[in-house]
Amino acid sequence: MPYFYGFKTTALRVALLMEQDQETPLEMALRHVHTGEQLVADQIALIKRLRRDGHVTRDAESFLEALQHSLAVMREHLASEKRKVEPQ
Repeated sequence: MPYFYGFKTTALRVALLMEQDQETPLEMALRHVHTGEQLVADQIALIKRLRRDGHVTRDAESFLEALQHSLAVMREHLASEKRKVEPQ
């Protein structure tokens, strides 16, 4: 099973890389923001589950802060790419 999983993951990565070669910088920035937003939402959900179950959330919250910072950078990059393609 691990081999199949690795093969599937590798095949998916190759497909994504081929697709990414054809995307514009704006499309890439949009994809990054979307992925970042999903990661933040997933981490918030994890923290809620950890709290509900009585676990310590300090590390999960620190990681959430790092994800949120990265998302802010991604959004800045998206705004920059939008300014490049929008008429002045």
